[in-house]
Amino acid sequence: MFFVERIFNVFDADKSGTVSLDEFMRVMRCFANQSPAEKLHYLFDVYDINNDGNIEFSELRNVISECMKENGLQFGEEETDELTRMLFDDADTDGSGTITFTEFKNQLERQPAFMENLTQSIERWLLPPMETKRSSTHTSLSCRRIRWRHIRNNWTSVVYLLLYFLINIVLFTTRAYEYRESNIFVILARACGKFALDRSTL
Repeated sequence: MFFVERIFNVFDADKSGTVSLDEFMRVMRCFANQSPAEKLHYLFDVYDINNDGNIEFSELRNVISECMKENGLQFGEEETDELTRMLFDDADTDGSGTITFTEFKNQLERQPAFMENLTQSIERWLLPPMETKRSSTHTSLSCRRIRWRHIRNNWTSVVYLLLYFLINIVLFTTRAYEYRESNIFVILARACGKFALDRSTL
């Protein structure tokens, strides 16, 4: 629900608590016609929870924590803080204690595999290969350690995950809106079909 609420706030330009058709279509038209770099503005706005034009440590931590929850990953407070600190310090190049849009954009553009990583699956980014079965207790603890180590060693991919997640929500929502007059089964079929097609062509 966190990302849905944040996207809603980005769409709700007049902060009326509702999204009109004009507001929805305005964002969709802008999003469709912009370059990947320009589309980062929408992701930045989602991260910028208090809408002050900067991303603070607490805001980034909240986004990361919610993203982990959305994907069924559970981490302790210390691990979440560590991951957030790595991402935050890498982006905050001037040491101001906040991340500007320019710093946010530069952080993503420093990664040569930026667009390629957007098309990779969530599981490939965050989860190690499945191991053979062991005792339930041992497997649970072992997977948790491996999973956290994998994320920590590939922390830049977490940024791509968040952008990938939001883009696919927009694609699904757009298609569902186009078929809003149909029954729920047609809406889901069309939306999922468009979602799959757009993923394959990214």
